[in-house]
Amino acid sequence: MKVNPELLGQSLEIMVLGMAGIFIVLTVLLLAVKVLLKIFPEKVKKEELKSAKTDTIEKVSSSPKKEEEELTATIIAAISEDINLPVDKFKVTKISEI
Repeated sequence: MKVNPELLGQSLEIMVLGMAGIFIVLTVLLLAVKVLLKIFPEKVKKEELKSAKTDTIEKVSSSPKKEEEELTATIIAAISEDINLPVDKFKVTKISEI
């Protein structure tokens, strides 16, 4: 198998130019993002505060008691579906982990 040195050189040149072009575009995008963050810093901070408040609300609202009640309701619904009886026709007295 013969390799043409001219074609190999052209191929390497095209590869290097393509990679350089990609890095130049990425650098321009990085600088554009930095400039936009300096121009609009408050919007980013407000969005961070909103997401932090939402996270805090979710943490407070998901108490262990509520999770236990949801789990109990899910188990009762599964039992009801399995035995083909409505929930008001049977009573679950104890649920224990196996």
